[in-house]
Amino acid sequence: MGEWRGEEAEIAAVYREALEAGLTGPSDRMLATLIARARAERRPDVRPEVLAFALLMEAKLREHDDRPGWKDTHTDVFMDRLVEERRELRCALNKLERVKAPYFPFRQDSAVKEAAREAAWEAVDVANFAMMIADNLGALDESGEGPADA
Repeated sequence: MGEWRGEEAEIAAVYREALEAGLTGPSDRMLATLIARARAERRPDVRPEVLAFALLMEAKLREHDDRPGWKDTHTDVFMDRLVEERRELRCALNKLERVKAPYFPFRQDSAVKEAAREAAWEAVDVANFAMMIADNLGALDESGEGPADA
């Protein structure tokens, strides 16, 4: 992976701090920090929500830096994991609906926030496996900026 510069380096530092503090799962502090920094960057070529989501994807991947990576893994393995993660996302969304249903749209307590965070992290897992498939198929150029043949 290339070196991070400027704002990206600061964001990488936030990842490290969060991970060193034991915040390896969905945490308000990490989510809020990543989203705030993504919005503050104000890159005209990337929507703040897309950048924030990409940073969450990277944070999740960095939790598993001790693993060998995805470059030598067959696409079928990722398809199976993608289906599994999609199922987990559906379950998390169902849980969110059950938690907030009695009082929606007024209920914004900790149970709703936790269920929403859980669903968001499952969405990140789905996206990461989809990215791994695209990367292993050669659809991403080395800079990770998008389809190489677009």
